[in-house]
Amino acid sequence: MIEESGTINQEYRMADESTAEVFIYTEGAVVPMDVVRVRVHPSVTVIPEKAFQERKKLEEVELCDGLLEIGEKAFCTCLCLKKMKIPTTVTLIGELAFMGCQITNFRIPQHITEIQSSAFVACQSLFSVEIPENITQIALATFLACNQLRNVALSSATAIEDGAFYQCTDLHQLFGTERLNNPNTVIALKHRFDNLPIHKMVYYQSYEPVSVDQLNDATVMKISRWRSKLDPTGSQQDCLGMTPLHIMACSTVQNIKLYKVLIEKYPENLIAEDRWGALPLLYAVLRNKPTREAPSEIVQCLVESYKALFPNYEFDWNEMVLSLARFDALVEIQSRHDVIRYVWRKIQQESFPDQHFDWDDVVEEAIIRWDRTNLRFISPRSFRHLVRLSVSERTNRMGFRKIKHYKIEMAKKVYTTSIVPGNSEQGRRNFIAEVQDHLVHYENEYRTLKEATTLLELALWKKKMDDHCQERNEKRRAKRVKIEESASRQMCRVGCGADVVIEHVLPYLVRV
Repeated sequence: MIEESGTINQEYRMADESTAEVFIYTEGAVVPMDVVRVRVHPSVTVIPEKAFQERKKLEEVELCDGLLEIGEKAFCTCLCLKKMKIPTTVTLIGELAFMGCQITNFRIPQHITEIQSSAFVACQSLFSVEIPENITQIALATFLACNQLRNVALSSATAIEDGAFYQCTDLHQLFGTERLNNPNTVIALKHRFDNLPIHKMVYYQSYEPVSVDQLNDATVMKISRWRSKLDPTGSQQDCLGMTPLHIMACSTVQNIKLYKVLIEKYPENLIAEDRWGALPLLYAVLRNKPTREAPSEIVQCLVESYKALFPNYEFDWNEMVLSLARFDALVEIQSRHDVIRYVWRKIQQESFPDQHFDWDDVVEEAIIRWDRTNLRFISPRSFRHLVRLSVSERTNRMGFRKIKHYKIEMAKKVYTTSIVPGNSEQGRRNFIAEVQDHLVHYENEYRTLKEATTLLELALWKKKMDDHCQERNEKRRAKRVKIEESASRQMCRVGCGADVVIEHVLPYLVRV
């Protein structure tokens, strides 16, 4: 996510600075190769060429107003770069400036008139780009190999050089061309908003802010001096199959009030799929990136709207998770920003628990999507993460707080298996077979431990009840008294000490 400041999403903030030191970049500074977070000093007006090139751990950059230029290859092959604010003052982005970065959406500053050659080449997680209408030229190979690029529109006056959108496979999937000059794609994008004023307003609202009143007015068509009706184009789909709600969900500027207007006026947009089969909810998750602890206000609004307006709508959760897995930028193992885990646990399980979702089906489909020529390709890294989540679900079924530590150790063994899935279907199947062998072993071990811990807990409970009887019958120590009060039995169970004893006995029951 790279955004232009001044109208950025107010939820954006630098990641927790306690987890990694923030490097303050000043003019002429040498940037450490292992830098993770950067704040550019306000005195810097030009980021020179190659300033951050190949800083492969760099994740976030904070720029300040007053910056004028981002030089050639400035952030080239920063393979983990996902977050940056681009000030409105920037007038030049150099060639190959963001090559290979993991950005998901980008807004070209409105003072730029020409996008330099290969500026965003191989940004394979880039799904949305906002381009101002004043852009006069998009140079050769600007978006080369941005194979997941979807939400983009072009002005009819913009000159497009050959290959600007070459190998943008998601776009070419719709318009049937992979030629260097991709005429069908360019023509479609230049006419994307013809006779669709609400779509256009929402797309460009990052440059020309739209108020609730303005959007409300745009949805009304005057029939006569006294009569009006809802503009039906607001529920139509453009050449990409997107409604205004899809476009809003992709926008670099998020405004929950505008979402509410669109949902109120065009509720059917909630369940409209674009030409890739994606709902607005998918793009909202991609764009707003909620965490396990703090769900996005936007995502929560959409979820509640689905439940209220379309309670019987069935989501294709398997495909949604697989679609998210295509974006390597979202795969953040053991991170609170793990979006795939969030969709599975916080949205599907909590809000739509009765709807079908099957990890075995997800993993099986991910095995098939190994070929990079497949438009729905799942990378080895994302595949491995899907397997981790599948294993997590299976181990959670083993329950028992008492064996939590044991489960963690078991999971580590599964996750660190020596077999790494390669770029082949057979390689992935071999990996799954290895994981399955581990799981079967630990599930059998779990059943044995469950029997042992149950017997141990019953023995401790019986001992506690006997002690309780003795306390109540001090004068008749030799005679055993039956405890009939259920409350007393439960009190003895709670206080028998099983939670302490079992925790320390359990490691001796585990077979090495």
